Amino acid sequence: MQSTIRSISSKQPQTSEFFGRMWETSKFLTAASLIHFFLIGVTLVGLLVDPQTVLNEPAWIKPLKFSMSIAVYCATIAWMLSYIEKPRWLIKTIAVGTGIFLTGESALIILQAARGVRSHFNFSTEFDSIVFGLMGTFIMLLWVLNLVLVILLLLQRFERPLFKWSLMWGLVIAMVGGFMAYDMTEQLTPDQQEIIDSGETSAFQGGHTVGAEDGGPGLPLLGWSTTHGDLRVAHFIGLHALQIIPLIGLAIENVYRRRLAENQRLILLFLAGAGYLGLVTTTYQQAIRGYSIVSFDDLTVVLSAILLIVVVGGWMAVLRFGQSYRAEWA
Repeated sequence: MQSTIRSISSKQPQTSEFFGRMWETSKFLTAASLIHFFLIGVTLVGLLVDPQTVLNEPAWIKPLKFSMSIAVYCATIAWMLSYIEKPRWLIKTIAVGTGIFLTGESALIILQAARGVRSHFNFSTEFDSIVFGLMGTFIMLLWVLNLVLVILLLLQRFERPLFKWSLMWGLVIAMVGGFMAYDMTEQLTPDQQEIIDSGETSAFQGGHTVGAEDGGPGLPLLGWSTTHGDLRVAHFIGLHALQIIPLIGLAIENVYRRRLAENQRLILLFLAGAGYLGLVTTTYQQAIRGYSIVSFDDLTVVLSAILLIVVVGGWMAVLRFGQSYRAEWA
């Protein structure tokens, strides 16, 4: 209809188009993604040659995990931006800002790993305080850019609403997961609180472990505490909604396109999105009350059961009755 509306906004994305879209939209952000894929190799070398440990694990484990996560994150944002048509200056701002902030974050984490000190919650020296402050600033600015992207997606016209809303759900839940990281800066351990109450400055303020110092027993590689609550669980699950929800949306579209009407497929997507958000909040409340990822108290079990019944029951109801009304709704 309008020549300004590019056909890409009305098509389902194909795997072969993924990197082409990224590069066309933002060479800078695509380069940032590729740099972090390269850094995965660098940090693996660091694991092999550097014997230093931080919080009872190899110093280069954290840079490795962040390099992997940021590489995928940058690629995903570049791909999402390829479906936004205008304003071009704002698209470029989001792309360049995302690349700068996350590359800066990664550089500081690698710097601290090379020094053999903690990158997060570290106030032991003035330099370490500045580093952590910069990291917090980068993430706050990144969150603002995500909010702008949500607004642009909301305003963008898509011929297939399900694809649009899968991007929206993924990004919004990722923002919720990202915001949960703020609690880590406020989550003082008993020892930290005691030092601060005495009028002194604690060398470390905050942490991801609830009720204990960071660095205790944890899951392999991920490191999530197996003895106390760990805020990284909900944070991690929430952030990766950015990739998982759009994939669920694509699966719904491909599997049920001929079987269900568009509004019925949208219901399935909203059930999946609400269920995923419920998973994030359930793991968050589990952690904030001091229960580890492998501990399940009565409240966590009840919330999980309700979530499962609502999502699975709703999904089955749509599939059961959707076919009956397919001809009328189409």
